[in-house]
Amino acid sequence: MEGIKWLLRNCMVGISSGGILGDEMGLGKTIQAAIAVLCCDEDYPSLIVTPKSLMLNWKMEIQKFIPADSVNVVLFSPTSSTHDQVIEHITSASNSKTLVITSYPIIRNELTKNRSLLSIHFSCCVLDEGHFIRNHTSQLHQAICKVQANHRIVLSGTPIQNCLEDIYAIFQFIAPSYFGEYDHFYDYYIKPIAQAYHRKNRTLTTRANERIEALNQAVRPFLLRRTKDDVHLELPEKIISDVLCPMTECQDSVYGLYLYIFI
Repeated sequence: MEGIKWLLRNCMVGISSGGILGDEMGLGKTIQAAIAVLCCDEDYPSLIVTPKSLMLNWKMEIQKFIPADSVNVVLFSPTSSTHDQVIEHITSASNSKTLVITSYPIIRNELTKNRSLLSIHFSCCVLDEGHFIRNHTSQLHQAICKVQANHRIVLSGTPIQNCLEDIYAIFQFIAPSYFGEYDHFYDYYIKPIAQAYHRKNRTLTTRANERIEALNQAVRPFLLRRTKDDVHLELPEKIISDVLCPMTECQDSVYGLYLYIFI
């Protein structure tokens, strides 16, 4: 419940109208986000963008935990011939109970469409594995930032994968004006931190530590990160059992032959 309350609180107030749910794997980011989206109760559909391989998993998780009469799940993966019809269906059926699930490649391709998901107004837009948009100069990032949504939520256990630019890219989605232009972000955060790392200078290190702390303070209101220990999951004690699986006669013969040849 804490994660759902945090998402709703961030969606309703503040500059971002959203945030980053960074719980580690296994804490139910999917269902927390889905419930928070439905609780927003606005007269618009919501959009969930996920890796293509997870689209069906999202649908199954939603159907598992949320009553069928409380949600209308639409998997958006149309062919070129059915694209406009599906867009029309989503537009005509738009309400707070409609959840549209699509993938990152499809969103990127929507940039070239006359009628697209980018023309629909959504209540919430959720990015699963949100680090997929970490390149702020990519076509994918450009498309994602064009999504029209009142609230924006990023799910990622690893919001920073390679460098501080990853954070800038995500904040361009959830709070576009928060860090200003990229050049300012680079000069104020990335450059002094990188210089201290490479030159090992005490003065530079002091300044870098100050900028790291400033960045932590800036990001903290928008990020909820918890581990299994933090939420005190009531799980049974782990039991480890060694199960011996003897080889079949055929497997034993092949194994013996390999030992004879190679050892």
